Amino acid sequence: LEDKIMRIILNNGKCVNILGSSSSEILLLDIVSGASAAYSLRKLKSSYTGSAIQVRRASDNTTQDIGFVNNQLDTTSLNTFCSGTDGFVSIWYDQSGNSYNLTQNTMNKQFKIVNSGSIILLNGKPAFLGAKDNLENSTKTASSTSTMFIVHKGLSGNGNISVAGFPVGSNQHIGLYYWNAAPYQFGFNVWNNDSWGNTYSTADFDSQSIWTALFKEGNITTNGVKLFRNGTQKTLSQVKGSSSLNRIITNGLYLGRGGLSGTQDSDGYYQEMLIWDADYSSTNRTTIETDINTHYSIYGLLLLDDLSGSTGAFSLRKLKTSYSGNAIQVRRASDNTT
Repeated sequence: LEDKIMRIILNNGKCVNILGSSSSEILLLDIVSGASAAYSLRKLKSSYTGSAIQVRRASDNTTQDIGFVNNQLDTTSLNTFCSGTDGFVSIWYDQSGNSYNLTQNTMNKQFKIVNSGSIILLNGKPAFLGAKDNLENSTKTASSTSTMFIVHKGLSGNGNISVAGFPVGSNQHIGLYYWNAAPYQFGFNVWNNDSWGNTYSTADFDSQSIWTALFKEGNITTNGVKLFRNGTQKTLSQVKGSSSLNRIITNGLYLGRGGLSGTQDSDGYYQEMLIWDADYSSTNRTTIETDINTHYSIYGLLLLDDLSGSTGAFSLRKLKTSYSGNAIQVRRASDNTT
């Protein structure tokens, strides 16, 4: 039993691990299958045998694949390979099984993951950082509807920034985009200042966040696109221009670039991105977000926040964010004071 894991699937689609070990851990893509593309600095699928990333070290431009140890990025190998130098991501491998690897061959467009021999961390976990950098794939099969989950922290002071998106024609895209001009906005952008999004989002954008985006081709003002940050849906409106054109998504996937390569490339941190070619804004969304948040500890989520309705709850840890009482009352033997 010590080499196994027991997982109870609850009627709301969530799960509880009873026991297990890292060698037999059930991972996110074991729970929710069917991802069309999946990238992470942790292992996402127990049957995946490939690497996480390919890294180029600055000292001699040699590249090396970096895999996983105990389902986490092999930081020991990464440290050894980039000892005393910088390391850059040249390939982010797709763990979905569809081989939609994200690549960047131009050296000055590669995200940095090691700075002078030290792995870049965000909230204690490995991350890579952009300085007008991007990765892309030209072969991912287009889908008229996709749900993207991405762990990102932006740097809003560094200009207009594309986080991730899909091509919609020559030098155009539909993507998550940050406008660095007051009033600051973040949302769906296609091109020519046409953006459907959320205003006053600088603080959100500059924090490590799980962004969940429902992409749909067509007119983004009317086709039902949705945006969530850390599980909470954002109110969207026309924040730039007039997004009235019907856009048809074409093959490909962009991470950190606008429709035209070299424009609005990303400044910020990335740790994970998953895509399902379906509307997961209701179905499976909470399960996926909870798994991601459990790993990265981005926002508070205690047991009774996630599973409400308990008729009795007692613990020596806090179980509900809104609970303001005590855990226990204690009596000391010396004078029986409580």
